Amino acid sequence: MSGNVVIGGLTVVSWDEGGLNVLLRARLALALELIDRYDPRLGARLRRDVGGIWFIPAGNTHWNTGVRAVALDLRYATRGTIEDLALTLVHEATHARHHALGVRYRGKEPRAEASCIRAAMAFADRLEPGQMSRPSLDALVEPWWTPEKRDSKVAEAHKILDIPPFLSRILRAGVR
Repeated sequence: MSGNVVIGGLTVVSWDEGGLNVLLRARLALALELIDRYDPRLGARLRRDVGGIWFIPAGNTHWNTGVRAVALDLRYATRGTIEDLALTLVHEATHARHHALGVRYRGKEPRAEASCIRAAMAFADRLEPGQMSRPSLDALVEPWWTPEKRDSKVAEAHKILDIPPFLSRILRAGVR
């Protein structure tokens, strides 16, 4: 991993100093500005509840409770509009808010995800109409938060990172 930078008051950890990270940092700065412009209170809460943002090469974007950080999958963060990235940050910041309030998800994942989607929907309502992918509770039809799906995402990330299969199985067994 390379170095840390501060963008919009959040520590951002990059994997390298290549052009991709320059692009991602710029997109992240614009997404945070968008949140601040359309919902300053949400922006302030995001900075209070989220300790930082990591750019990760694989594994899907998610909230990491252990380090209080949004892990932002490089593959996702380079697609879509700045508004889409802002909506993702709002979704993940809602997980951070839940954690700060002491909400625990075990057995309540669908309800928690619905809350995060609703927060993103409310923020989308504040934005000007554009090219963004509007969040919808229809996303809950296909659960992405099950242990099997998480294990599959971690296995995919290990494959992308060239972690040998035997080591991947060991690492994934430790996470379960």
